[in-house]
Amino acid sequence: MADLARELEHLAETDRQIAAAQAQIAAVEATAEKLAGAGADCAQTEKLLATMRDSVATFVDQRRLIAETIEDIRAGRR
Repeated sequence: MADLARELEHLAETDRQIAAAQAQIAAVEATAEKLAGAGADCAQTEKLLATMRDSVATFVDQRRLIAETIEDIRAGRR
């Protein structure tokens, strides 16, 4: 049987990971904008950003699964 307190901790940690990753993306985007404005080739930066966005999507999916588990626990299905 899943433990509600443990799942709530996982949800909070995942929320922190999402927020941190989004902040990092924003910082890289701002730097890339400045570099592109100065004429730099930002192809590698764009690849990095794509990877970072994929990671956020994975965190969001993980969050959804945790939230579903919490819902199941509260409804007595687990």
